[in-house]
Amino acid sequence: MNIAHIAQLEALKSFRQTGVDVLSVQSEGLGSMDPALIERLVRQDPAAVLAAPLTTTSLGVVADQKSSNLTVAGVTSAIGVMAGLSTTKGRMLRQVDDCSFVAVVGQKAAADLSAPGAEVGPGSMLRIGGYGFTVVGALAPVPHQVMSPVQFDSAILIPLACARRVMPNDGATGAMIRFRPDADTAAAVTRYTAALSTPQAPVRVQEARSMIQAMKKQMAMLG
Repeated sequence: MNIAHIAQLEALKSFRQTGVDVLSVQSEGLGSMDPALIERLVRQDPAAVLAAPLTTTSLGVVADQKSSNLTVAGVTSAIGVMAGLSTTKGRMLRQVDDCSFVAVVGQKAAADLSAPGAEVGPGSMLRIGGYGFTVVGALAPVPHQVMSPVQFDSAILIPLACARRVMPNDGATGAMIRFRPDADTAAAVTRYTAALSTPQAPVRVQEARSMIQAMKKQMAMLG
């Protein structure tokens, strides 16, 4: 087994956390999507079961004694179920947190912001974009997820509803959508691309099953 083969096997494992009945949607260019539209489309789609719109950017984050440039992700409470997230301390974001100044920190992000005697965790205050956010949870380690635009270990999660306070875009730059096991996700790619794209802000939609099939074909070619 060569190095390329091993790497692809590891990539296939990364689908375990989210499952294979998932679409990844990402806005291309400088545009963004309406989170409410994403959630409404999923509610009206009998083949879909869960939507997790999100937005990401890189920002300077300041803790008590340290600062670091980190990924800040505006998410809804659905991200915990969608990405299989859990906390080692504190709690995940909840629906009641919308527009609250609260945050959940990834394991590596917390380590980057911690100093001797000043560990970042529940109760810590973080300064992001001129606002103070209270940490309410620290994530357990999260394996790499091919379908997620967020590397959760290195991210700070804040509520999406008022993420525009610190984000450059007002809206969602991406989403993960889960479907029923018997759904035709290939057909869903076409539907959601048409429904969410605009001339000013086209979207790219990827399907987990097709990506897995492509990886398996590459592995077969490698022998």
